[in-house]
Amino acid sequence: MDGLKSARKLHDRKARREAGLFLAEGEHLLAEAARSGLRIVTAFVEAGRPAPAGVPPGRVREVSPRELKRLAETETPQGVVAVVGMPPASPPLQPGLQVLLDGVADPGNLGAVLRAAVAFGAVRCVLGPGCVDPWNGKALRAAAGATFRLVPEEVADLAAECRSLAGYVVYGLVPRGGLPLPEAPLPVQTALVLGNEARGITPAVMAAGVRPLTIPMAGAVESLNAATALAVAAYEWAKGRG
Repeated sequence: MDGLKSARKLHDRKARREAGLFLAEGEHLLAEAARSGLRIVTAFVEAGRPAPAGVPPGRVREVSPRELKRLAETETPQGVVAVVGMPPASPPLQPGLQVLLDGVADPGNLGAVLRAAVAFGAVRCVLGPGCVDPWNGKALRAAAGATFRLVPEEVADLAAECRSLAGYVVYGLVPRGGLPLPEAPLPVQTALVLGNEARGITPAVMAAGVRPLTIPMAGAVESLNAATALAVAAYEWAKGRG
């Protein structure tokens, strides 16, 4: 796939899945993709700019600023948009922190969650129904390459996934009423469930053996966003691992 018309089709979620390709916009994200060993199919570069590092010369195609703007998703394109092959599924699961997302719909939140998960050593990230596509351009930019290191796994039934986690302590992060985080046992095999930005964790998932967990807060704030809550809880888990 090297034509602009074909590349523009990758703005659509279904087209991305069918092709096994996504768009990486900007030199930083493209560099992360290359560093992660992903296949760079074609890098569309604004005429006059140097070829991006890590891209084979035969895969670079110069385009006009107007053509690049039509391909890019940002208001002000960053000079390069590349068609990249999706990474393979994550390797077989090792014991460690799992992150499960229940309807996280904001791409910026999803990307930031992935960054926090990678930063604190999570081994798996599971997306249930209602989650935004992790290969959405905004989600990819917010993740800043974390998507390539912890490839999200999508499941049709998150409650069933929670019930399947034999040997794991499964916590659901809730704004209030749960076990305070400082008092919670956080063994190696811990799973953290994050809910939708407006509705929280669905009752069906909470009923699947999920224990409510709350981060105590001193200020008059109703709740933390998903990424911040995960970062705090995952850091507490990581402290126990040294």
